[in-house]
Amino acid sequence: MNIKPNSKILLLIIVATLLPLALLLYPTIWVGKEKVQTPVSSDLWVLAIDEIDKAWRGNISLSDPLIKENCPHFYREKDDIPSELKSCRSEIFKCFFEGRKTSLKDKKKFHHLSINFKQISSSLEGKQPFVIELNIDENPLLLELNDNCRQVELPQGAYWGNHAVNIKERLWHTSGIRYFIDRFLVRRIDIREWLISMTAKDKAGVKKKGSLERLKNIYLAKTNDSIDYYAPASELLPNEMEDYCSFRRAEVLSSQVRTAITFHHGRETTEDIFTRPPSSNSAPHPFGVRKQKSPQFKAERANKKADADTCRLIFSKECREMSYYSLFPNSMGWSGVSELLGGPAEYVVNKKYPRKNLHPSSYYHSLDSTVHQAGKRVFWSGKGHRRIDFNFFTLPFFDKGVDSFDVGFRCMKVRLNE
Repeated sequence: MNIKPNSKILLLIIVATLLPLALLLYPTIWVGKEKVQTPVSSDLWVLAIDEIDKAWRGNISLSDPLIKENCPHFYREKDDIPSELKSCRSEIFKCFFEGRKTSLKDKKKFHHLSINFKQISSSLEGKQPFVIELNIDENPLLLELNDNCRQVELPQGAYWGNHAVNIKERLWHTSGIRYFIDRFLVRRIDIREWLISMTAKDKAGVKKKGSLERLKNIYLAKTNDSIDYYAPASELLPNEMEDYCSFRRAEVLSSQVRTAITFHHGRETTEDIFTRPPSSNSAPHPFGVRKQKSPQFKAERANKKADADTCRLIFSKECREMSYYSLFPNSMGWSGVSELLGGPAEYVVNKKYPRKNLHPSSYYHSLDSTVHQAGKRVFWSGKGHRRIDFNFFTLPFFDKGVDSFDVGFRCMKVRLNE
């Protein structure tokens, strides 16, 4: 059956925009000079899309030869990076599939599978969905891959927030506002992707951001072969963090929300959060209702130092010599958010108390330090990462022998409940 050019365009639009209907259509391939109908079953489309989804969610080996060929700065002979840290990242995805020839097999034969990259960079208004063209035997289907696999939503309900003497001032309610929070701290690979996008805009005549030049020297320098792109991005200043989150159509995590997800509020289920107020005796960590669930408490009772199980929860000073990737990104709290205690200190936006904008729990403090608790905040001037740029007030300060300190951050998206 011949299909006219206009009909073929219409067919492509339908396939690209209405996936359920697209899976029932019969695309065409070239056979000699004639176009003949060759059925592509819905099962075959589903199988192809499932493979794409797995890769997008981090099921990619960084030791793959094409990764080494296309992106040697991401290549690792031993792929020790958890899949969560490789998910929803267009640059790794492209490195893996660009130039790759693969196929799918149904009950009858093998089918050629390929991917064309339609969009990597963002628009001037912010980060756009990553669009690819999936082809089975030269029959196209447009897919949008979003970055929502790296976020979790804060359940609706009441929480403890910023510390205040008056307990009523500490209590707040989501009140129909939805908060989508990064599961992990922003990674260097995320900043690299942002900088590449901004560089592309500069070439299009967009005014350069002077502050980005400093970051380009860190993340895009060809001579910098030692940078670990899967570690937290700890070199940014507050205005740069805000610019990055804005690029993702988000904002830097607020102190109030971070405190909410770090405290364990004494509720056992999500439904309890919606129907019951938080307990006034909330555990100062995200790992269990009672303080006995704290890794600090367990280590103290057992009279032992930090071990692998402890470091999975609080990546303290003692844990820095252990394997970072196999331990720390598994430190999920009750909300599904990780890296809340230990690791680099975390910058937050605190509009009510501007001089309480840094959560100091970090790998600069031993496991028994009082900073490894929810609600602890200190001040970072944001002018640099030197000792003089921090004020810990009455809390224990960072290592005495160190004068340059890492500060991480994460983004959140705020939406009205529709």
